[in-house]
Amino acid sequence: MMSERIRASRWQLYRTRATVLRLVRAGLRVLLYSVLAAGAGACGPSRADLFDPVSHAVREATGIAPEWRFEENRPAATTKGSALHGLLAQPLTAASAAAIAVLNNPELQASYAELAAAGGALSAARSVSDPELEAELTFPLDGGDDPRVELSALQDLTQLIAMIPAGRAADAGLRAARKRAILRTLELAARARVAFYRAVAAEQRAGQRRVIAEAAGASAEFARGLHAAGNVTEFDRLRETVFEEEAQVALAEAQLEATSSREALGSVLGFSGEDPTWTLASELPAAPEHPSGLPELERDALAASLELQALRAEIEGAGANIGLARMQSWLPHLAAGVAVKHEEGWTLGPAVALSLPLFDWGQGKRGTAHARLSAVQYRYAAAEIATRAAARAAAARAVAAHERVTRIQTKILPLRRQLLAQAMRRYNAMTLDVFQLLILRREQASSEERYIDALRDYFIAQSDVDQLRAGALPGQAAVDSGAVPSSFGASEPSSGGH
Repeated sequence: MMSERIRASRWQLYRTRATVLRLVRAGLRVLLYSVLAAGAGACGPSRADLFDPVSHAVREATGIAPEWRFEENRPAATTKGSALHGLLAQPLTAASAAAIAVLNNPELQASYAELAAAGGALSAARSVSDPELEAELTFPLDGGDDPRVELSALQDLTQLIAMIPAGRAADAGLRAARKRAILRTLELAARARVAFYRAVAAEQRAGQRRVIAEAAGASAEFARGLHAAGNVTEFDRLRETVFEEEAQVALAEAQLEATSSREALGSVLGFSGEDPTWTLASELPAAPEHPSGLPELERDALAASLELQALRAEIEGAGANIGLARMQSWLPHLAAGVAVKHEEGWTLGPAVALSLPLFDWGQGKRGTAHARLSAVQYRYAAAEIATRAAARAAAARAVAAHERVTRIQTKILPLRRQLLAQAMRRYNAMTLDVFQLLILRREQASSEERYIDALRDYFIAQSDVDQLRAGALPGQAAVDSGAVPSSFGASEPSSGGH
């Protein structure tokens, strides 16, 4: 009877041991499959995966194919047959200036490098943590010879569970980084166009000031000769001399502005003093009959806003981080694996490690995650307000600038030409002296200068509209407050006694 009970006990022990071994093997297989599956998804996104969406979006918006260079510090702008060489072979236009800036400006490469950082964060979120191995070797104190050996291998299961929300958050971060890379590219292209308009207008303005200065010098020299002969008064001589000096000062200011504007354009294009020379277009093109892109600009700007799209991705990532913080608060650490122990013989069994959330309930992590979500939501609201305001202001600037340039082009300049033609007839009939004729010519030059400024302001305003429709906020105001007033000399009366 006793032997039957012993045999039954041994049989039960064998069955239990076999069951445990099957569970251990099944657990190891599940763990291995999970690690392999997670490891397969842990491969970081390739360079093409990171940049192709950015390149496609920029090409769709601007027609420019940007480049992402890892090893080059600067592109070879003088390489024969390169894209830059072809663009530099012709005088710059607004479109070619934008293309050169996108291809050549190193600032943009810094923005693209952030894509690699976001891709690395996604790869890290999808990576499985390394297993933890523990070993213990003890010797009996009673003088026994056999040491006790205990080995265990544990895999962090909490990290495996957290990979889902962490991966969602990292993926949202990568999408936000892509949107901002597109945004920085569009902003740089717009800065190049605006810098081009300013540089060409400054060159044209300097040309107008040069004409005025030459005319003022000739007039002053003529007045000094007539005064020496006793044919004009001291008042006339002083007035022409003062105007000559003021015209020279205005010319120097215009030349300085032209040099500064050219340097600013070169900086945006990514050129330094050692780079090849480049030339500007001789003048700004004429304004179109109507400004474009104004109907429903506010709606279109909101729909296209890359900053709002990036913030929406950040909101999604912040929400995933809240779920991650909640999970980690009630399951801080869970690991499972196998343990091997040797005392009188070798034994094998499952091993589990679990931390108990007794003192740290994760309030800090949850609070931080909720605060970050709230901050992104407020930033989204502020960005939406800014986009709406920028769209309304850009539309108003475009309308006002177009009305101004149209009025100068169709009304003021033709009237000025008619007035000068009438003055020439009166001068030939000896009913108008030369000084009055010169004053009218100066006033016409000032009107032509105002037309240049109006053209510049219109094209900058239209660039702001196009930038909003592409998804970026304008970076600078349409009015160049630093310009020398183009009405210089126009306040002088066109008729008066001599």
